[in-house]
Amino acid sequence: MLVKRRCALHVLLRMISLLYRIYRIQSSLLYFTSRRLLPMGTGLLITSLISCVMMLGNPMRPLYQLCSLLLGIVMVAGIWVFFRRGKVRVSRVMAGHATAGVAFPYEVLVENVGGDLPSAKLREGGADPRPDLLTFRQAREPGERQRNLFDKVFAFYRWQWLVEGGKLFDTQECEVFSLKKGESLRVAMTLEPRKRGVMELVDLRLLLPEPLGLFQRVRKTEGVASKLCVLPKRYAVPEFRLPGAARDQVGDDVTSRQFGQGGEFASLREYRSGDSPRMMHWASWAKTGRPIVKELEEMIFPRYALVLDTFGEAGSEDRFEEAVSVAASFASALDTDECMLDLLFLGDRDHVVSAGRGVAPGVVLLEALASVKMGYEEKFDGLLRMTATHGKGITGCICVFHGWSESRDVFMRRLNAAGVPSRGFAIVQGGVNGEMSYQALEDVDFLQSGKVGESLRKLR
Repeated sequence: MLVKRRCALHVLLRMISLLYRIYRIQSSLLYFTSRRLLPMGTGLLITSLISCVMMLGNPMRPLYQLCSLLLGIVMVAGIWVFFRRGKVRVSRVMAGHATAGVAFPYEVLVENVGGDLPSAKLREGGADPRPDLLTFRQAREPGERQRNLFDKVFAFYRWQWLVEGGKLFDTQECEVFSLKKGESLRVAMTLEPRKRGVMELVDLRLLLPEPLGLFQRVRKTEGVASKLCVLPKRYAVPEFRLPGAARDQVGDDVTSRQFGQGGEFASLREYRSGDSPRMMHWASWAKTGRPIVKELEEMIFPRYALVLDTFGEAGSEDRFEEAVSVAASFASALDTDECMLDLLFLGDRDHVVSAGRGVAPGVVLLEALASVKMGYEEKFDGLLRMTATHGKGITGCICVFHGWSESRDVFMRRLNAAGVPSRGFAIVQGGVNGEMSYQALEDVDFLQSGKVGESLRKLR
């Protein structure tokens, strides 16, 4: 029995490997032809094939003439596109950051280092989206259990789902342009990132269509790769108020949960031991003969923490992405000109990223969230230790969870017991009906996965 099971498993693995190679070759051929065959060319080839089939066994002269005409057009277009030449040097001009799901415009500086280009286009290509064999074996398409036996065995829909999920961005060809030898120009392009993270652009191709509009030649371009930081998708969040507000205070007595920064001139006073020489008021010293210093209003600002739950399990990747987007939404909504904001999460180490008054712009928080990864081991004790230790200097805390469980419930209770005023947001699957045993906490709001934006808008 054991030998039979091993033989069956071996046959199954061999079959999956064979399917993987077939699907990989099929995807390569489809990608190759889709970039070189234009829609009109596809229609002409289909029409030519139909006319050739109809011509078999049918002596009608018009069919022979139609088939010959169509094949002649295809041959002329094919020869024409084969001899098209072009060589350009490109350099991408990108400003700022992109956002997942939002079209990102940029420009490409094109320099013609070959012969004249009567008509050409550019198209940005991404990394190979095809999965490896191990991923193809282990991954499961959402809803795969409900498919029929044929689809489960051949796993074609799983392959399509993996390939589609592996694409980093969607792009379109630019407008047709012409360049004489040695000329250069800027070409406007647009791409729409699908995922957050640091994206490398390495495959910008020159497209050279022939005049009939049936085929086009694809040529590599010269130029260096460009990196683009794609920030997480963000939702509109309701107006909310956290403890603390910016206020003025004269002197250096700053509360433990707020930080100060020198502000407006308040008054003059005599020098005291320990005063900074930079605060000397030289004109008053010269007038009175005694050292006089300036006293400034100290602006007191609140300090907040944003805690992200990075602990998940297989199958919760989509909810984790939604949690990252929610965290990014709050990081964008808080006015870092009026407060200090610290982002805290656990990865391979403790991560604390600060932004706000005089420290760093708020975009550094979004950059950190763009590269955060999900872990599959719960470390809430470590996250609580880091948050409670850091919480000694904060006014309030926002916690974002992807999912809800007893360990997250305990985390919130212990965080509040440690004296850190907190508000939690948890993304749950299929609404909150299955989370009733944990809904007693008044400071936790549940957001429905797949409808996070709508759930946020409903919050008070």
